[in-house]
Amino acid sequence: MKDLILKDPMYISILRIIYKKKKVRPVELAKIFELTRQAIDYRLNNLIKEGYVTKEYIQGKVYYKLTERGIQVVGKDQKYRILRDSREMSVNNYPIFMKDKLGIMMFLLFFLIGCIGFIYFLLAGEASRAFASFVIWLILGILVSLVIRRSMVLI
Repeated sequence: MKDLILKDPMYISILRIIYKKKKVRPVELAKIFELTRQAIDYRLNNLIKEGYVTKEYIQGKVYYKLTERGIQVVGKDQKYRILRDSREMSVNNYPIFMKDKLGIMMFLLFFLIGCIGFIYFLLAGEASRAFASFVIWLILGILVSLVIRRSMVLI
C-alpha cells in the first residue's frame, strides 16, 4: 500500500495541503478537491494506516496533522520544491473559486463573441443567422466552461 500512496498524486496533494496548513479538517479537503467527505475519509484513513497522518480532536472537531513520516515525504526532494509549487499554480490546480472564475471568464468570452456575431448579422439584415450565431456561441461557451471545470475536477 505504501508504494501506491506515494505514487498516487491525490495522496501526495493531500499530504502537501496538510503540510502547508499544519492541520486540516476533512471538510476543507473535500471542498478543495471537490470530492465527497467519504472519499476524503477513505484516503485519510489509508494515510493514517501507513503512518503519514494522525487524527486529533480539538473542541469536538476532527483535524488531521502530518506525522514525522508524512513530513519527510512532503519535505524530501527540496531541489524540486519550486517546480512542484509552480505546478500547483497551473490551471489544473486552481482553488475552487478560481475554477469558477475561469469557467465564467470563458463563458463570457464566448458570449461576447456571440454578441458580436449577432450584431454583425443583424446589421447585414440576416436576423435568422444573427440569432443562430448567437445561440451557437452561447452553447459553445457553456460547453467549454463545463469541460474546463470537469477537467480541473478530474486532475
